[in-house]
Amino acid sequence: MRDNEGLQGSPMSNETKTAASGRADARRNERASMEMPRPGRSLSVLVADDVPANRRILKSLLSRAGYDVTVACDGREAVEQFTQGDFDVVVMDVKMPVLEGGEATAIIRRKEAAAKRHTPIVALTTHLSQTSWDELTEAGVDAILTKPIDMKRLIAVVERVTRGNEDARGMDGQSASSAPQTGPGAVRLAHEVTVDSLPDELLAGRPMVDLEGSLKRLGGDRNLFLEFVLVFQEDSPGLLKVARDGVANRNGPVVERAAHSLRGLVSNFGAQPVVRAATNMEEVGKAEQWDRADSILNSLEKTVARLNTALDEYRA
Repeated sequence: MRDNEGLQGSPMSNETKTAASGRADARRNERASMEMPRPGRSLSVLVADDVPANRRILKSLLSRAGYDVTVACDGREAVEQFTQGDFDVVVMDVKMPVLEGGEATAIIRRKEAAAKRHTPIVALTTHLSQTSWDELTEAGVDAILTKPIDMKRLIAVVERVTRGNEDARGMDGQSASSAPQTGPGAVRLAHEVTVDSLPDELLAGRPMVDLEGSLKRLGGDRNLFLEFVLVFQEDSPGLLKVARDGVANRNGPVVERAAHSLRGLVSNFGAQPVVRAATNMEEVGKAEQWDRADSILNSLEKTVARLNTALDEYRA
């Protein structure tokens, strides 16, 4: 891919003008963002995520920290890779097809029990409720991070869980000392404002692409951001088609999975209106609310199209 270092392009809409106005701040923050944690040791990391874009960013970020990274496409493959290999830590998405992250964690823990060993597992999720918190800690995870993933936070948590710090059993790098002590690993449930809690009028005023936030999470790596743009261009049409076909066939699990994957993909751009629309579509599939399906799908397709237009200026 061409190195479009300046990420420049001609303004095409109010959204692209808004994106352009944020470039100065993004460049000012780039040097600070590029400061990578330097572990000073090599770790073998197993990464499991069903979204190709997420696997790419996780492998890139962890490799840049000097880790040896192996990837798996779902929970079952993660268990197989874990059984065959020798890993220092597992970084695993929670919601995956075939076998979800919590189930895969429980299987790994059972396999380890006989050998009397414990490999740290870091769970990744787009949304953490009290119920999922209980399920994940009961399954045996050591820490939970919310998506989109911040590079520095991810590496800091990986370092802490592999060094055996008690404080590592916390969410997003926070100490778990005040967390409820249920389950094998106390994980602090962060109280933070998420896109799901924002009113529609606030979302409407937000830029479609949060360039500054994206670059900060990526350590200022413009090439990786451009790779994300390409992955979105390649993957989003297929995910929308799967969701559309799932609605036509009244297949709730298919709709839910496609919307979840799309939500994870667009969250890397900080595209909050699309994240909200994908979340609504995911809920439609989960509850099989077919009376709302067509209108929600139409909203999702429109916001994805807006994001596509906003990303035009960054394409090579």
